[in-house]
Amino acid sequence: MRHVIRLGLVCALLLGAGRSASAQDAAIRWTVVNNFGLLAGADVQARFKRDSDAYIGCMRKRFSPGQCDNGRETFGLTRLAYPVRFESLTLKYDPALLHPVQSDSGDEPDHVTVLLSVTGGARGKCDWTIGDKSMRGAPCEGVRANVPLEQDIPVKVEVRGKTSRDEQTTMRVRRVVIATLGDSFMSGEGNPHMRSKPQPVKSENWLEPRCHRSLMTSSALAAFRWAEANRQAYVAYYNFACSGSTASLGVLGAYEGIISSRMLDNLRGEGDDA
Repeated sequence: MRHVIRLGLVCALLLGAGRSASAQDAAIRWTVVNNFGLLAGADVQARFKRDSDAYIGCMRKRFSPGQCDNGRETFGLTRLAYPVRFESLTLKYDPALLHPVQSDSGDEPDHVTVLLSVTGGARGKCDWTIGDKSMRGAPCEGVRANVPLEQDIPVKVEVRGKTSRDEQTTMRVRRVVIATLGDSFMSGEGNPHMRSKPQPVKSENWLEPRCHRSLMTSSALAAFRWAEANRQAYVAYYNFACSGSTASLGVLGAYEGIISSRMLDNLRGEGDDA
């Protein structure tokens, strides 16, 4: 089962790996600001990239999760929590993970923020038309706009100045869903993404504590790396793996998790400061 799941994940990544050459080579460049939806915010995504880069660098040198875990500050890994679109009280993924909402778009779902720039060293001011919205005298680099997913959005820009020129392109933000199933190998057992002290288990911080799901599991890191390499797509990553599960207990039958709800309540009631 593990091999099937891993193969499925690899196939999913390979099928979506191709990027549009025309979009990448256009005179207007654009990227999705926070395109790994599980991480709640562009600043969180940037911090997780720095931390995961440091962790992977440590693993390549030391080949020891224990040494890299225990030296988080040494290797640049943070002890600060990563805000995620997962509701810890209900133990469910936030609906905004699949249907992102931008506050300045009237709370309309399925919208993301994109960052646009004109290539070729354009300076000064530009007149932008993005879909049905116009922005006159805006910067030529780093313009933000909220756009819907899975729709073709025409973009035009007039560059002011001595070398004035007009450019246009069409952008379309794809929504890519990556889901993980399996047991401890896929959930992240033994490798929590934040640890305030080595032991006990209650001090380890997980994406989902009952199943020991971690942001540092292989599937999460693979999905995150794919999102970073494909910034014109929006990635909704779900981890449904659960430590200790089997095909009959977890897929075909009910399974409460490696830590039961009762145990989890007891741990929370003991005042863990992790």
